[in-house]
Amino acid sequence: MSKLSVIVLTKNSERLLEKCLASVEWADEILVLDSGSSDRTEEIARRFTEGFYSVQWRGFSATRNKGIEMARGDWILVLDSDEVLERGAAAEIQGILAEPGGVDGYYIRRRAYFLGRRIRFCGWGRDRQLRLFKKGRGQLDEKRKVHEGVVLQGKAGMLRVKIDHYSYHSIEQYLRRMNVYTSLWAEERYENGRRGTVLHVLLRAPWTFLEMYVLKLGMLDGFIGLVLCVLSSLSTFSRYLKLWELARK
Repeated sequence: MSKLSVIVLTKNSERLLEKCLASVEWADEILVLDSGSSDRTEEIARRFTEGFYSVQWRGFSATRNKGIEMARGDWILVLDSDEVLERGAAAEIQGILAEPGGVDGYYIRRRAYFLGRRIRFCGWGRDRQLRLFKKGRGQLDEKRKVHEGVVLQGKAGMLRVKIDHYSYHSIEQYLRRMNVYTSLWAEERYENGRRGTVLHVLLRAPWTFLEMYVLKLGMLDGFIGLVLCVLSSLSTFSRYLKLWELARK
């Protein structure tokens, strides 16, 4: 039967890392690539694997691709440290490894959680990511600095099992990550020839709120949904403001 390697990137990921790794401890190999953690990340990781490595951060895509190169498995499963594969995944994935057929990769649906609550609307309810693929048939797009995805060569299928994604547990965490991600987004767009205008800055943010809260029924997620839509609108404002700022410079 084919072997499976799981790749997880970490930095100060002690909060959810144990649950993340416990959900894939049945895998043949777990590689944890850490970029300078100062908390209990290494201690937790070494309970589950000998494959803990301190690596130089080269960006999300490049660092994950480094993990793919290091992996010894025939198949690769990519997880974030705040993601937990649901029960039943072992049986389904091991069945695929035993009889891969003609499929080269699989999408996995994600259930999103924000401030500890499941988000069913706001555009977050139908998220799916290509995370399981044959080694040599998939890699991360290194042109993308943020929200990167796997580029697959071949046919893709869909798994029945899902990933629970505990994206943000506090407003402080959201704002901290927002500052990083919006800067990366603006830099990527600027390098690709995009320029931000005052109209973008003024109009994109309210449209984000309207789209998420009304058109994508974020109102049905209650007060937490409202908070998420407001913060997402703020994130959009920040992205285009930073892109406008780059153009000015």
